[in-house]
Amino acid sequence: MGLAHLEEMCGLCGQECSWIEPGEPIQYSSRPWRRHVGDWYLKPMDESPSEEPPQRTSASGVIQWIDPDAMLAEAVRVWLDDASRKVETHLGLVGEVRVRLLGDEEMARAHERYKGRSGPTDVLTFDLEPDSDVLDVDVLVCVDEASRRAAQFGHDVAREILLYMVHGVLHCLGYDDHDPEQAERMHREEDRLLEAIGVGAVFAPAGAVDREGAR
Repeated sequence: MGLAHLEEMCGLCGQECSWIEPGEPIQYSSRPWRRHVGDWYLKPMDESPSEEPPQRTSASGVIQWIDPDAMLAEAVRVWLDDASRKVETHLGLVGEVRVRLLGDEEMARAHERYKGRSGPTDVLTFDLEPDSDVLDVDVLVCVDEASRRAAQFGHDVAREILLYMVHGVLHCLGYDDHDPEQAERMHREEDRLLEAIGVGAVFAPAGAVDREGAR
């Protein structure tokens, strides 16, 4: 299965957001909420069909956390699993979202390969079945960038990583942030969801540093 649409979570990092179909004009997602299950993770660094899918490190569920280099402590992975199950329940998700955790170097390679931009970014999301009712999504999360942003905004890295995952999922459910009005709506929904599952607002918690002004 080839890569379909590529979405960069620029609402968090400040870079231009786009959905890209390789070889096709830029287009934007407007599809409604959707349900059902997908396939195993397609490693973006090497799409050779001989590649074995990476070992999953999280419990069975819609959202799978893949941490092949053990970048996170076991307690953090357990916390992310628990929070992910709550996200799944709250949104009524049935499908598969594979979240691979990377460092700066590997994310920079992916950023260059799929967006033609140098340096790492926070998140890249690959929607493998954009025209299907089946959620089949791969998400790359840069733990190093999440650590920097978490320190900047005064919360722990697990909450920042969870925010990135939620943002990617919402993009695949029809949310966009291509203009200020859409971005505000999307970020409100991110924090509303995180509050609903007991984590609390992460993008714009009361009294916190303004992300927009801190870029």
